[in-house]
Amino acid sequence: MKVRIFTGFVIGVVLCLSLLFLPHIAVAIAFAIACALAIFEMLVALKHKYSKSAGTLCCIEIIMLILATATVFASVDNLMMGYVVILCALVDVGGYTAGKLAGKKGHKVSFLKTVSPNKTWEGYICGVICCIVFGYLIYLPMKQYLPENAYIFSFFAWAPAIAGDLFESKIKRLLKVSDSGECATKYSNKLIKAIEKPISSHGGYLDRIDSFTFAIVAFEIFLALMP
Repeated sequence: MKVRIFTGFVIGVVLCLSLLFLPHIAVAIAFAIACALAIFEMLVALKHKYSKSAGTLCCIEIIMLILATATVFASVDNLMMGYVVILCALVDVGGYTAGKLAGKKGHKVSFLKTVSPNKTWEGYICGVICCIVFGYLIYLPMKQYLPENAYIFSFFAWAPAIAGDLFESKIKRLLKVSDSGECATKYSNKLIKAIEKPISSHGGYLDRIDSFTFAIVAFEIFLALMP
């Protein structure tokens, strides 16, 4: 757990610096590479543990990864990406913290037991509240760099973020793997294992970008519909 927290902090710092100082094309290419690695993780898992249901969901996930990559390249800038990353992080951190604090007393989400059995109502509620409240507060100092009324997205960004996480969890259950990078590190060559190592404590590349993939596409739809 300490390794996960440390690497998460390092990844967060690197991401913030990249979004602030690197050209957008460099950030977009880095995201495209992460998406390509996420697709590779799924394909390796499918090769060794194929099922029709898993194949269908993996195809949908691949389409979402491609749409997210296209969105990042064509429609959003670094600060917009950063805002969506923050919203996803708020949902994740809020949910994780509340779930840990609730512990065994937490109320499990019964209808998700076959998808993500450890999820609790406390975690989801806290994640939603953090996304709405802190999402708006973080928007205030960023508003001159973001589209007008972009803060409205914080009121429902939790939905695509949670959907992305649950969708990937369902894929893992069907493929019978504990995380997206499991098969990639087990069956691939030394180069792939070296590429996966920095993210291994977080489960793999798909595990890290699943929420953002859905949220950034939803954000683009929001921008298109916003007057």
